[in-house]
Amino acid sequence: MLIGPEQVQAAANQLEGLMNDTVDALQQYYNHSTDLQAGGGLNGAAGMTNVVTAEEIHQAQMNIQTHWGRVIAMLRTQTGQYGETDHSNSSQIASVAGGLCT
Repeated sequence: MLIGPEQVQAAANQLEGLMNDTVDALQQYYNHSTDLQAGGGLNGAAGMTNVVTAEEIHQAQMNIQTHWGRVIAMLRTQTGQYGETDHSNSSQIASVAGGLCT
C-alpha cells in the first residue's frame, strides 16, 4: 500500500472528526453538570462531587484538544511538505544514475 499526501490528509481529517465528536460529548457533559449544579439539582456531597468531576472532565477535554490538535496540525504540515520531499528524493535518485553513466 502506498501512502501519499491524500492519505495523510484523509487521516488528519478523520482524526479531527473523531476529536471533535469526543470534545463535543465531553462539552455536553460539562454543560449538563454545571446546569444541574446551578439549578440546585444536586446538593451536598453529590453536588460537590459532580462539580469536581465536571471540572476534571473539562480539563481532559482541553488536553484532548491541545494534544490531538498538535498531531493533526503536524500531519497537515507534513502533507504540504510531502510533494517537496518526493521531488527532492526523485532528483537525488536520478543524480545517482546520472553519475554512473558519465
